[in-house]
Amino acid sequence: MSEFAPGTFQFAERSMKQSVREAHRRAETWRLQRQAGVARGRVHRLFCDAMSALGHRLASWGERLQERFSTEGWTQAA
Repeated sequence: MSEFAPGTFQFAERSMKQSVREAHRRAETWRLQRQAGVARGRVHRLFCDAMSALGHRLASWGERLQERFSTEGWTQAA
């Protein structure tokens, strides 16, 4: 028997997906502002581009980890 209450992993998964959607929304808003010329400065742009690339890599890594260690896999091990 698991030490976690039933539905804990489903709640965590929904919460994580909501956070990822919010992060994507904020990134898209920032990208559109940048295209419109709201955000200026060479160093600022370089930093934003680096953070954007890092964010995309972390998101894809998280998706791969989620696929690899899905909730189905955890329930079978418990």
